[in-house]
Amino acid sequence: ATTIHEILIDGTIKKSDGEESIVEDSDSPAIVLANLTGTATNRTITATITDASTVSSKKWATGTQNVAYFATGGTELADTTFDVTANGIYTVYAKDAKGNEAVQTIDVENMMAEGKYIKFGKYKAKDNSVTDIVWRVIHKVTAQDLINDPSSGLHVGDLMLFSDKIISLKPYDAIGDYTDGRGDQSRIDLGSNYWEKSNIRAWLNSSANAGLVDWLGQLSPTNARVLWNVNEYDQEKGFLADGNFTLAERNYILPVMHKTMLADIDIAVKTGGTTNGHDYDITNPSTAVKDYDTANYKNTTDKVFLLGIKELNEYVYNNEVLEDEKTWYIAKPTNQAVINSEYIDAGLNSSSNWYYWLRDAYALNSCYARYLWADGTVSGIASAFSGNVGCRPACYLNPSTLTLDNADGATATTAYTITSFN
Repeated sequence: ATTIHEILIDGTIKKSDGEESIVEDSDSPAIVLANLTGTATNRTITATITDASTVSSKKWATGTQNVAYFATGGTELADTTFDVTANGIYTVYAKDAKGNEAVQTIDVENMMAEGKYIKFGKYKAKDNSVTDIVWRVIHKVTAQDLINDPSSGLHVGDLMLFSDKIISLKPYDAIGDYTDGRGDQSRIDLGSNYWEKSNIRAWLNSSANAGLVDWLGQLSPTNARVLWNVNEYDQEKGFLADGNFTLAERNYILPVMHKTMLADIDIAVKTGGTTNGHDYDITNPSTAVKDYDTANYKNTTDKVFLLGIKELNEYVYNNEVLEDEKTWYIAKPTNQAVINSEYIDAGLNSSSNWYYWLRDAYALNSCYARYLWADGTVSGIASAFSGNVGCRPACYLNPSTLTLDNADGATATTAYTITSFN
C-alpha cells in the first residue's frame, strides 16, 4: 500500500516513495467575515479565507454580488481587512489555484448615516427636569460641500444634527434696543431679527452658568422684555453649559461658518449678496428659498444654531434619505417643553405640531424672524420677542473617533448612545 507522506500547498501529493501525483481540489475557498472594530462612521471588516490549495484572488465589493461580478468588478483585497464608511451589505470573493470560487456577504450596521437618530447631550429646564436630547442626522458633509463652501470650517464626513423635537419655547430676541446702533422703533418695540446679536444665538452657543450668559452687548431676555411676559431666559444657564453637555461633548461640536439672511436695515454689515433682501413667501420650504443664493446675507460662525431656510429645504424637506421628510420637518415639542412653558394654549402639547424659529430675517422690517408654522408653512411675521415659538437647535458633530452602542438608530426610541469619545 502507498502511504501519503505530505500534501503540498498547491494540492500535489508527495508519496513516501518520492513520486508525486495531483489530487483534484473541487472545494471552494471558505470565507469567514467579521465586523470587529470601528467608529461611528468607519468599520474594519476582517476576511479569513482558507482553502486546500493556494488562494489566487481576493476581492470585495459593495452590495450583494455573485461570482460572475468579480470577473471584472470588485476591489482587490491585499490583506485580510478592508474599511467601509457606510451601513449596508458587502461581498467578499475568493478564488483558489484550481479555479474554485466563492462569495460571502456581511451586513454592516451601527454606523451613523443620514436619517439615523442619536442621543447627545441633555437639557435641564426651569423646573430642574433633565431630558436627553435626541437628534437626527440630516446631512453628512461631502467633498462637493467643501468645494461649494471652502470657508465653512467643516470636513468630509462631519455630521449635521437636527433636534428631533422642539426642546423649549423661547423668544428670538428681547425688546428695548437697537443692534450696534442700527434699528428703528419696530426693533425697539418688537425685538431684533439680526441673528448675529440675537439672544437665542447667544444662549445656544453659551456654556456659562445661570445668570452669566454673555448677551453679546444686547439687552437680555428678561420677563419685562418678552411678549406677554412669558418664557424669559435671562437667568437660565447657557445651552452648552455643564449639566447639559460635558466638556468632551462640547469639544466634539464643530464650529461652522454659514450665512443668514439679513433685514434691509442691516445691509451695511452684509457679507455678500447681489440683489435686495431675501424675497418673502408664505409657502413650503422649496418655494420659500426663492432668491436665497443672491439675497443679502451675513456670515457667522456658530457651534449651535437654528436652521436657515435653505438648510431646512435641502437637508430635511427634500432629503429623500429620511423617507418621512415631508412630515418630519414639522415638529412637536417635548413633554418637558410643554410643562415648562409659561405660554398656555390648547394646541400646545407633546402630541401636536408646534411653531419653531428659523434663523433668517424677514427682510422688509427689523423685527420679524422667519419661522415654521405648525402646518409646515414657512412664514416671516413672528416678532422676535414672541415667547410662544419653539427652539429646535442644530449642530455639526465630529464623528471621527466616536463609538456607539448596539442600538440601531432607526427611530427616536432606538437612538444610538455614544459610548466613547476616544
